[in-house]
Amino acid sequence: MDKKILLLTLCSFLSFVAFSQNDEIQNNGERLLTTAKTLSAIQLPTLDELFESAKTSPILLEMGDNLEISERELKSRKRDWLNFFKLNASYSYGVSNSYIMYQETEIPISDKYSENAQSFYIIGAGIALPLYTIFNMRNRVKQQEANIRVQNRLYEQRYEELKLRIIDAYLTVQAQANILPHIIENVSLAQSQYEEAKMNFINGKIDNAGLSTMKTNQIKVLQDFESTIMALKRGLYMLEIYSQKEIISK
Repeated sequence: MDKKILLLTLCSFLSFVAFSQNDEIQNNGERLLTTAKTLSAIQLPTLDELFESAKTSPILLEMGDNLEISERELKSRKRDWLNFFKLNASYSYGVSNSYIMYQETEIPISDKYSENAQSFYIIGAGIALPLYTIFNMRNRVKQQEANIRVQNRLYEQRYEELKLRIIDAYLTVQAQANILPHIIENVSLAQSQYEEAKMNFINGKIDNAGLSTMKTNQIKVLQDFESTIMALKRGLYMLEIYSQKEIISK
């Protein structure tokens, strides 16, 4: 008799715990459903739009600036021949004053004052032909052209890597978004089955093991739902990072 009472008490306690946990699980399910509705309303840009926006990523902008610096350096090297020639010019202007006082025999003292303005123009040109610089000019230009080609290839390589990452994240988002409606249906079904099982348990139609089975199934479906939501959000955030385009953060 004591064993039966103990067993009934244990079953009642387990049922109380199950009912208490159900409220928490139901709240979690509602939260996930709200998140799922928000994510489902997001309109993904096209891949071409994401590829174009990816060009504004910090790494590509930095590489583009370095490439521009190299191209300007190439222009400067092609103009090195101007260093062989030198031109100079100067202009000066001045005014000079002179005062002279003199005396001759039997002639009164006399003085003389004069003022002269003068200006000068000086124009000159020079040429220097350093042999090493002359013969190395073409080599320096070719070196810079090769450097620009390398930087262009590195830019394209980095851009292609970004596009591959965008494609991978894009396909992940699409895959998770496609299975999301089915998982939502499973959540609703699992919730309905558990509610039915709970009523059957109260009416004595099933035992605690049957109720626990329904509860386990409900928890598993919610865990799958949460995993899908997390994978979808992760894919969207990765798309934002790779493409530099606001998607989920709008």
